[in-house]
Amino acid sequence: MRPGPDASGTLAASVELPIDELLSLARYLTQRRSLGDLLVVIVERCSVMLGARRASIRVLDPQRRALVATCRSGEPLHEDPRPFAMGEGLLGWVAAHEEVIRLADAERDPRFASREDVKERVGSFLGVPLVAGSGCLGVLSFASPELDHFDERDESVALLIAAMVAPHLEVARLARLSNLDPLTGLLNRRGLDALAGERVTDPSFTAVMVDIDHFKRVNDAYGHDVGDRALRLVADALSHSVRRGDSVARFGGEEFVLLLDGADTDVALRIAERARERLAHSYLDVGRNQIAMTASFGVALARPGESVEAAVKRADAAMYQAKHAGRDRVVLSE
Repeated sequence: MRPGPDASGTLAASVELPIDELLSLARYLTQRRSLGDLLVVIVERCSVMLGARRASIRVLDPQRRALVATCRSGEPLHEDPRPFAMGEGLLGWVAAHEEVIRLADAERDPRFASREDVKERVGSFLGVPLVAGSGCLGVLSFASPELDHFDERDESVALLIAAMVAPHLEVARLARLSNLDPLTGLLNRRGLDALAGERVTDPSFTAVMVDIDHFKRVNDAYGHDVGDRALRLVADALSHSVRRGDSVARFGGEEFVLLLDGADTDVALRIAERARERLAHSYLDVGRNQIAMTASFGVALARPGESVEAAVKRADAAMYQAKHAGRDRVVLSE
């Protein structure tokens, strides 16, 4: 353990606190960064400052019901890092009460939630809430297999870091939300445009335009609530068909766009066909009825120097060819 407070009960800040590291983190936070980049740097630097084997940030989902594993430093403690419900376990308690937990032996605490997929003994634990104007955003936590690893100095450092980073996380979170479609959780048109801007230096991609077949019939026959469910079903099918690193956006109405990183024609067609089949085997339950859902796909491999907008237009033209050819199929742009 590192030394704790001095005899007066206060921290000798100039000696105990990692001033240089904190100033470096503060300078980093003033730069415009994506939420993902911000989280990575925070957990990596925090892990070093506290000498922790593991550090992680879990953020609350949009419904504020569960803490979702977002970023970590060190090996994951769980084989399957599933969400923690609000109030569940140590992390959920920190989020629900917006209070710190520091434990010498986490597994002996009655609030500890044991899971079968834990790789090794948790040991000591430190968790602090990330609180900004909207309330608790998530939890910054540290774990070490060494018992009684974290002291008052570590708690003070963690609280200071949380106070520093939470407002920046809130700004980044709100910026990210402005790029997301609230119905499906996918990128919206603005988010797609922002992604397109990043392609200036990395132009290797394939665009896929997707349009739900006969969507107007679903809205007219069953109402917009069922239509919204249909859109979410399609969004889910598309999201589970692409690879890590690919992007899915709701282009507008019942149209979606996939941007496939570095995918050649064969890979792109295979992904599009996988999405088409997954959707064709998905049904929307409405009372006693099951609504079959299909979509038409147009695929356009980006040409050298071609913009995302131009590739999407060619994919859109190919998608209309799929519509005219009978729907529920994939067509490659010439």
